[in-house]
Amino acid sequence: MTAENTINPTHLAFCGHVTYLLPHFVPVLKEHIEDNNDCVLPHVLLGDMTRCFETSFGEAWTLVFVQIIEDGLSSPQGEQLKGFVAVSFIWNLRPTRKYRDFFESNGLKQLIRLFDQNFGKLS
Repeated sequence: MTAENTINPTHLAFCGHVTYLLPHFVPVLKEHIEDNNDCVLPHVLLGDMTRCFETSFGEAWTLVFVQIIEDGLSSPQGEQLKGFVAVSFIWNLRPTRKYRDFFESNGLKQLIRLFDQNFGKLS
């Protein structure tokens, strides 16, 4: 592995943390590992989790998922996670008002900020 494709340990730890707190993602992680030659690629994995979030939007665990992301963004490692979350979570969402409204109704200020930075104010 060369320097340009080294996996960021903070991103890897965050994905492990999400999976630990939300066992709903264990099958997603298993499939991800199988599809990626026994490797975990955090950007791809968070994208996989995002697609699962979109297809299950409205189920109780989806709020827990975004709260975990919000907590990560508000943590001491938050600066290291902002670009990761923007690229791997926000950019994998369809830019619809329902997600921004969901973030707003649940007080997820960091996610609102990233959503608006990437998609602007949606009407």
